[in-house]
Amino acid sequence: SIPKSQVLFSKFYLTDVFYIGPVKCDVTRNNKVTVQVLSARIEN
Repeated sequence: SIPKSQVLFSKFYLTDVFYIGPVKCDVTRNNKVTVQVLSARIEN
């Protein structure tokens, strides 16, 4: 199955870093999305 993060952020895969409000998202080469909010970090 496709991870939710892949569905939600698939259109951002061509960019390395994008922002959604205060949320910083880093996209790695293997299409993993790292979402960083303040000091908390969630990797999907």
